[in-house]
Amino acid sequence: MSHNTIQGRVKIVSLGCPKNQCDSQGIAGTLLAQGYALCNDERQADAVIINTCSFINEARDESRATIQKIHRNTRQRSFQPKIIVAGCWAQDEPEYLAQEFPFVRAFVGNGVLPELPRIMADTHTERIVRKKPGGWLAWQGRNNLMPVSRSAYLRISEGCSEGCSFCTIPRLRGPYRSRPLKDIMQEAAELGRNMIKEINIIGQNTTAFGSDRSESVSLSSLVQKLVRLDNFRFIRILYANPKHITGDLLKTIRENQSVCRYLDIPLQHVSTPVLNRMNRSITEKKTRQLIERIIGTVPGISLRTSLMVGFPGEREADFEKLCSFVSEGHFTHLGVFAFSPERCTPAFSMPQQIPQTVKQERKNRLLRIQRRVVRTKLSQRIGKKYDVLITGQAGRMMVGRSEHEAPEIDGLIGIKTGSQSYAIGDICRVRIDTVNGYDCIGKAVA
Repeated sequence: MSHNTIQGRVKIVSLGCPKNQCDSQGIAGTLLAQGYALCNDERQADAVIINTCSFINEARDESRATIQKIHRNTRQRSFQPKIIVAGCWAQDEPEYLAQEFPFVRAFVGNGVLPELPRIMADTHTERIVRKKPGGWLAWQGRNNLMPVSRSAYLRISEGCSEGCSFCTIPRLRGPYRSRPLKDIMQEAAELGRNMIKEINIIGQNTTAFGSDRSESVSLSSLVQKLVRLDNFRFIRILYANPKHITGDLLKTIRENQSVCRYLDIPLQHVSTPVLNRMNRSITEKKTRQLIERIIGTVPGISLRTSLMVGFPGEREADFEKLCSFVSEGHFTHLGVFAFSPERCTPAFSMPQQIPQTVKQERKNRLLRIQRRVVRTKLSQRIGKKYDVLITGQAGRMMVGRSEHEAPEIDGLIGIKTGSQSYAIGDICRVRIDTVNGYDCIGKAVA
């Protein structure tokens, strides 16, 4: 298609979490259907859409730097592309952004992302375009953009209604709403037809799936339906709120080979007083009981969690309890965040705010403890064999992930293939020989 026969060339920059990636792919698919072409260089684009993240201050810093970089790279052109800032930051603070970035054509919130083609074409559109989040971006077009790695995210819900005292998600993405089951299954079937071998189930709270709908559906029943499609080698569950993890879900993980023995459970903390101030609706006792039940029901499962240090009022005793909990070795993968005070959340104005230096010290200490845990856990894999989805190449080795590693956030497995030939997207059997930091290295075996 020549440049004269298309609506325009668009570069899309996606920042933040996998949910944003799904949004960006949905935007791309919608634009392609409207006659636009995609490009990778902003200097050749007629428009640049920056899909921003605003969850914490670090995310806003990254979004700000990206907007400024795009402007620097394009302002010398005789024809400057339209710069459109979309997503969570545009939803949250559009008036502030309009003042800080006068060169940006429009700020488009999450609630109006499906209308981007109209907004781009309308020269009279107001600079700030947003409404209450709701609805869904079309998924059909995004399946033409699937990576050669044969791995994809499958979003099953949007928004959140849990009411954690530190979290801005309800403001940015609205209340919790499950995606219609029929729509999910249609997309999953299409992913299978596109030779996707791994799907990663995402949402703000995947384990609450179906709780807001009248029909009798749950995450467990959804996963069983995905298994019956018989298209996927790996089905992985991410963003599992501990409050909603059921025995049926654990049984589904245990009894289906294609469901990864893996759960991502954002716990945030283990000390009951801190959890209460976070409004997490769980206690240390219930947390420990849940971990024991998961490990007892699904032998060999790998657990990931996210923890927050420096929450207002976190005493040294609370932090020591968290350190002790992590050192017990429950988690193969762990992310640590220092509390970020977000305006309009209850935690923003709580007393006993922790100094930034203390938050950073606690974060570093927790990560040091987890490094020792990882070294032990990964060493236990030496000599064992795993099916590995090949996702890339590093020097003479192929690299990939087994059921125990999620994309982008966990370690990798380096694969010495010898005389055997493999391509990205293949699945091969690998025996683990050594460990290197957060990664394993092994040899392809028959």
